[in-house]
Amino acid sequence: MARSTEGRSGKQIVNHVYDKADVPADVADVLAEQQLEIVKIWRRGPRFWTGLVRLPDNGDIPGQEAVLKVVLNDWPWQLQTNATEWHSSDQLLAEADVLLALGEYRHRLSGHLPSILGHKRDRPAWTLRSMVYGRGIDLAANGFGFDSTTWHSQDTKRLVNYIRDYQKLSLELPELAVSTAKGDPQYMDAWVSWLDLDNPAEALTTYSYDIKNYLTDLVPWVKSLPHVLVHGEVYPMHIYVDEGKLALIDWENAQRGNEMIDLVTYWLRGTTYTDWQTDFKRQVADSERLLNPNEFNKLWDFMVVTGAAGTIRHLELAPEIAPEFRQAAVTDLVQIVRTALYQK
Repeated sequence: MARSTEGRSGKQIVNHVYDKADVPADVADVLAEQQLEIVKIWRRGPRFWTGLVRLPDNGDIPGQEAVLKVVLNDWPWQLQTNATEWHSSDQLLAEADVLLALGEYRHRLSGHLPSILGHKRDRPAWTLRSMVYGRGIDLAANGFGFDSTTWHSQDTKRLVNYIRDYQKLSLELPELAVSTAKGDPQYMDAWVSWLDLDNPAEALTTYSYDIKNYLTDLVPWVKSLPHVLVHGEVYPMHIYVDEGKLALIDWENAQRGNEMIDLVTYWLRGTTYTDWQTDFKRQVADSERLLNPNEFNKLWDFMVVTGAAGTIRHLELAPEIAPEFRQAAVTDLVQIVRTALYQK
């Protein structure tokens, strides 16, 4: 069976045929300088241009395919609490820095890791990384969860082990202390503030007061926990499995944070699969090495409440989510929040 490649799940917006006049000047400069040939264009704006390119031939060996990302608009993307601006180039280079640092220790990861083949640190930045092949984990038809036909039973263990591997490495390696707006010491406060619980998502109006008090009380404790490397967007379309090994792509939102962020992020994508969620949490608990069982459940519930509250707000505003799924998912997520808040 032929392997799939990146660019599925709606990312590809242009096929092989394209008008060179449509290629932005900054992209054309990189293509010429690096002697690259466009194969497919996946995204062109507003902040990034992303495409599949072919490297120059090496004698009789055809050039390999790679992924080129070029900053088109170097806008401020986030502001740290110390008012330092965070631009699109910073976000793109965070991915390069993480992959370069992890690359030195790829033998300690249980899965595949994309390689940085080239990058430019001057603004506007660009990166060139290796192509990732394999079975993609697709979005479900509802546009939010994962497609169960592309998610295999062994993938849960693969994903948990992969995340735990880079978390463990990040505790040992100072070069993985990613400097991002989300890595700011006050970020957890900003996260709770972003939920805007004084003006909550409609489905959470009844519980917003309790949620705000619950999160506010726990933030100091959560901030005191060890901070590990966080991918930041462990979503279905960023996961591939090839030859029994898993890979994560798109590390642009890499950050430092607590160990449950990536794990709970993906767990929430299985809101319609109760048995799967139970098994996933069990495997995460079995892999826990930093917290005792009570602390584990305390942190898990904290991240479930923040993650679910943020997801509910996203679902209520996201036009791409199928309407018939939106209400069902919101109902499930509200119940998840209620359970975490009131099960004690």
